[in-house]
Amino acid sequence: MKKILSLVIVLSAIVSFFYLNTHLHVYAAIPTPDPTSAPTPTLTPVPTFDQSSIFIQRFKNTYPEYYNYADNLFGGSSSGSGPTQIGVDHCDPNNLVQYFDGNMNIARQASCICQKESGGVPDETNNTCGKKVPSGNAQEYSVGLFQINQNAHQDYAPECNSYIKTAPTTCTVNDPSGYHTCLTTPHGATGISDLDPSVNAAYAYKLYKASGNSWKAWSTHTACGLN
Repeated sequence: MKKILSLVIVLSAIVSFFYLNTHLHVYAAIPTPDPTSAPTPTLTPVPTFDQSSIFIQRFKNTYPEYYNYADNLFGGSSSGSGPTQIGVDHCDPNNLVQYFDGNMNIARQASCICQKESGGVPDETNNTCGKKVPSGNAQEYSVGLFQINQNAHQDYAPECNSYIKTAPTTCTVNDPSGYHTCLTTPHGATGISDLDPSVNAAYAYKLYKASGNSWKAWSTHTACGLN
């Protein structure tokens, strides 16, 4: 209820400010008719939508607290200059926002990470365990929308840890098929699998928070223009 009331206040302020910066300006420009020549009155054109950036800047300067509230509510970007891309389907911010504390700003950022990591494929898997990787890179077994690395985050799917042997920079999967089956099998009272979008997205938010509200745990953060 408090959020709805705040939104109403923000919208009211926007409407009032827009009215004062357009309509009153137009009315003030109407010339006084000359009774002898009776010229046709001309009006100063109402600012077009092309001038919206000027209006937004004026509103930001006049009501900074409302501007900041609306920017966060409707999806501004506060982490870096991004996002450079908005994902679709499972990576759509409208689908992700429920897993990111209802914050559309963060969900839009997560959307870019999600799209670049998995392309929106919930059971996407990247297995480089036991394989040669570029110098400086660690082997990984990353899964799901946000490609959570099981070599680094064994608390993600603990019931499947018996399938993978981990080390700081290497990993070994004894039975890749059995491991994938374990990850896609519903577990516990929730009856959902570890690769369910809700589980993967919720863990991604946990990792984002643990990283100090940063996306640096994902190498794709740079391509997304995020910190």
